[in-house]
Amino acid sequence: MDRSELFQEFVGNFGSYSWVVLFANAPIDIVSKVYAETLQREIVHNFPITVAQSHQQEQYDPTGAVVQIKDSDWAIIFHHVGRYIPLASASDFSRKLNAKVLVFSGEDTSGAVDCILYSPENAEIRYQTTEDFESEAELYEEMAEQAEALEVAGLEMAQLQSPSPSTIVESYEGLFQSLGIQTVELALDENRTIALVSEADKNPIQRVDLIINPL
Repeated sequence: MDRSELFQEFVGNFGSYSWVVLFANAPIDIVSKVYAETLQREIVHNFPITVAQSHQQEQYDPTGAVVQIKDSDWAIIFHHVGRYIPLASASDFSRKLNAKVLVFSGEDTSGAVDCILYSPENAEIRYQTTEDFESEAELYEEMAEQAEALEVAGLEMAQLQSPSPSTIVESYEGLFQSLGIQTVELALDENRTIALVSEADKNPIQRVDLIINPL
């Protein structure tokens, strides 16, 4: 299995199968500045990085970390890992950066996983694997049947929004690669004082910035 194929498993393994990770097609200086301003939080630049030792069993989610990868035009923002808390407006974020932003998210309650690519010109492209597309369609059908039953019973039918159109991809990891996105696995220590990475991931990482008090 290609290392990049482990990324979804990695971000889905911190407490619950929920995450919101952004990939921004801009230099980390700009990304960190706009991200901190968007969250209205202080950010620490050039956060210390170390290779996690075998005795370091406790590793915590990298929420709030902004990572620049060597030889990559994309910065990674671990916006929230372990909880599903979307960025208030990824579209506005893209416009402020004047750059493309890919939002990769998973939500544990519904099990939904997808990607949305935002462009500064307000264009949006949604990506899903066949499996996630079919799961979403099945969930929508079940909700529609429940809503119809409520309506028949004389109760007010909840407003149902049909799934947004999507472009089907073989895998999210393949999508990342096609866009030139490199992924790494990064965790924090208990006190959020150092970034922990594997030996394989330390060299590709050029820099890590960290939001002090994430949402």
